Amino acid sequence: MSNCLRKAGAINLVVGIALILLGIGSMISIISRNISGANLGGSMSLVLLFVFLGGYETGKYAEMRHSKPG
Repeated sequence: MSNCLRKAGAINLVVGIALILLGIGSMISIISRNISGANLGGSMSLVLLFVFLGGYETGKYAEMRHSKPG
C-alpha cells in the first residue's frame, strides 16, 4: 500500500472516530439538559449526522484495509 493511501486511511479512521465521539458526547449533553420536545428534534438530528458521518469515514477505512492486496 502506498504512503498516500495509508495516510488517507489513517485520516479516515481518525476523523470517523472523532465524529462518533463528538456525536456521543453531544447526545450525553442533550440528555443531561432539560430540552423541550421542539428543540430535541433538531439537536438529535445533528447528533445522528455526526454518528452517521463518523460511521461512513470509519467504514471507508475498513473497506480500504479489507481490499488491500496480499
